Amino acid sequence: LEGGAHSPPPADGAARRRAGIALAVATGLLDGSLMAPFRACELSGGDPTSYLVSFGLALPFVSAPSLVAAWLRGKARLLDRESAGAGLAAGSLWALGNFASVHAVAGLGQAVGFPLTQVCVLVSSLYGVCCFGELPGHRARGLFFTA
Repeated sequence: LEGGAHSPPPADGAARRRAGIALAVATGLLDGSLMAPFRACELSGGDPTSYLVSFGLALPFVSAPSLVAAWLRGKARLLDRESAGAGLAAGSLWALGNFASVHAVAGLGQAVGFPLTQVCVLVSSLYGVCCFGELPGHRARGLFFTA
């Protein structure tokens, strides 16, 4: 859907770099504060699963505006049944993993439990590179394994 009626003009390299840095900082701040409500719940003596309920109830308030923005920019489209099923399966698996990670953090503490839950990024990256042939060049793979 590149070049659609709602597509912004292509940005120069410096503008793209600034936007990328700004988005990376925003992601770091938002992801870094992910466990703050969990910690508040834990300190008040609440059940860790109550954090998941509020987290789940907040998701539509974040997802809906994102979908509307993508739709207005011409970047969103309806999925076929097979893709929708795969998306639902992936989302369900993610929710199950999130549930397990909350209990891991509750049992191990944030200093140990939360970093361990982030190992999923390494595992999924290895699947992509080793099983699905992503990063086909030797140099790209070398940089990946070096990082």
